[in-house]
Amino acid sequence: MVSSNFEHLFKLLESKRWYFFKNSEHILFDKKTSLFWIDPYYIFPEKLTIDHAQEKALSIDIIGLNGWRVASSDDLDSILISGFPFFETYKNMREGDWDFENDFDKVLFIPCYDKFSNFNLEDSERLLYFFKENNLLPDFGDLKSEEEYLMYRRFAEKKGVLNIKKNSFDSIFSQFNSNDDYFKKSLNLLRYIEIEVRKYHRNHSFLDNLNNFIEYITSQEKELLNITTPEMLYKFQKKERIDFNFLVEWCSKNLEKAINESINGVNSNMNLNINSDFFYGD
Repeated sequence: MVSSNFEHLFKLLESKRWYFFKNSEHILFDKKTSLFWIDPYYIFPEKLTIDHAQEKALSIDIIGLNGWRVASSDDLDSILISGFPFFETYKNMREGDWDFENDFDKVLFIPCYDKFSNFNLEDSERLLYFFKENNLLPDFGDLKSEEEYLMYRRFAEKKGVLNIKKNSFDSIFSQFNSNDDYFKKSLNLLRYIEIEVRKYHRNHSFLDNLNNFIEYITSQEKELLNITTPEMLYKFQKKERIDFNFLVEWCSKNLEKAINESINGVNSNMNLNINSDFFYGD
């Protein structure tokens, strides 16, 4: 669920199809087809032979986007509608004078970039993530939307790869729910989460608790390694351990909370004591 802090931005995204960018005024993005187009003032549409047009399109490199191609008739049909920013220019060129005797081997040179055409970017959250990952700063046309977009970028950066949707947590935790021994899978889980958390935020309470778990389980592992007699082993086996399923549940629940609080600049007290609720015995 999207925070109400971005309500204005998401309403705009739902209705807006075409996007210019502040850090690249040459290009236009179509949310519906996921195609990029170039402002005709920078690359004038003209009639060229097919080979020449393809060669010219491949030579284009704008903000790291290379591998452009000549737009097909279907591509042009998808954009030549009311509201398309280059509608008049492209329409006039397409419907201009064509000499069938001299132009039979020519095409209209209008390049497009289709490397993201298989992406469904009509979903607003996915679209914003796409802009962020490709370092694109959309020109939304109003200050409030642009301020919310910058806020959302910070939000997404702090959230990082640890997407706070449940299925993402499951994918992280499932790799540790194997046949590994208790100590190996428990410590691997906690250390993995700790590394990822430190990349994206500094919720000290959450990290402190992670470290408490790591220290406690590490001490038990060391104790096991130092056992030299059957009596020592018997006593050790009678001691309680932190249940692995509890660790998974605790990480899932508190990781989401920690990330949300970090995003909102909060560092609440999540300190806990290692008590009997977390253990299982023989």
